[in-house]
Amino acid sequence: MADPTPSARAPHLRDAAAAAPRRPPARRSGGGGAIATRRKASGAVLGAPRREADIQRAILEYLGRCPEVFAVRQNTGAMFGEHKGKRWAVRFGVPGQADIAGYLRGDPWPRPFYFEVKRPGARPTPAQASFLLARAADGCLAATVWSVDDVRVVLGR
Repeated sequence: MADPTPSARAPHLRDAAAAAPRRPPARRSGGGGAIATRRKASGAVLGAPRREADIQRAILEYLGRCPEVFAVRQNTGAMFGEHKGKRWAVRFGVPGQADIAGYLRGDPWPRPFYFEVKRPGARPTPAQASFLLARAADGCLAATVWSVDDVRVVLGR
């Protein structure tokens, strides 16, 4: 009966695997890897998220804790594929569309908002700025934000 291990079938692989440098196991975020979890006495988080995705996640978590707010992450882009020999493409979103959209529940009407999330020091593209200006002209809350604190200021919290 043959040994099912690859090294028994191919001894040269065993030698190559032993000689290869070992990488440490990948870590999953969630334990404070990208966002510092220490807090000031006021409750504010020390440190700042390093990536735009981390800032978006922190903003969505904050908005999710506000009972009078509904918010979703929006994506733009395209998908391409092939099915039974026929190529297809699907585009979604509009150019410059904000990263986060939602509304404040209100009486008698909800107030829509749009947030373009950026890393500190980054600025929106012309298409993103145009989208936000058009939404603001429609009466929506529309802003470029760099942190949860910016969202609180825009929403008046």
